Amino acid sequence: MLTDLESKKLVCLIASGKSTYRDIKRFFPLDWPDRYLYITDEFRKGNVFVGQRPEKVGLIEFETVPDDYSRDYKFRDTDKFRLTIKGRNLYDKSIREDRLYLFAKMAAIASIIAALVTMMPLILPLIKH
Repeated sequence: MLTDLESKKLVCLIASGKSTYRDIKRFFPLDWPDRYLYITDEFRKGNVFVGQRPEKVGLIEFETVPDDYSRDYKFRDTDKFRLTIKGRNLYDKSIREDRLYLFAKMAAIASIIAALVTMMPLILPLIKH
């Protein structure tokens, strides 16, 4: 299974427009055997969908489900994916967390600058002598 960080990387990759299986393989070079857990689409047997439970919602889904999609499916480099609602929610949460982290960093830098400016009147006389 993917870690939380890897899941975030997957949804950010798809959201950035790098949405083919070829793109995914570049960022996740291992052929992860549980990749089906992250794809919402159901397996097909002819025109009948089988193999996936409705409550199982993955992070990504095919833009167009291949007719031969099954547990034995060999992914093609040209297979394209998009985010599911669950994937989009994870992406949005990741963006919010990144912004909060950036704001916290900016606040820390601003407080250091404020502390230095406050100490300037004390330090300047010592430097002049």
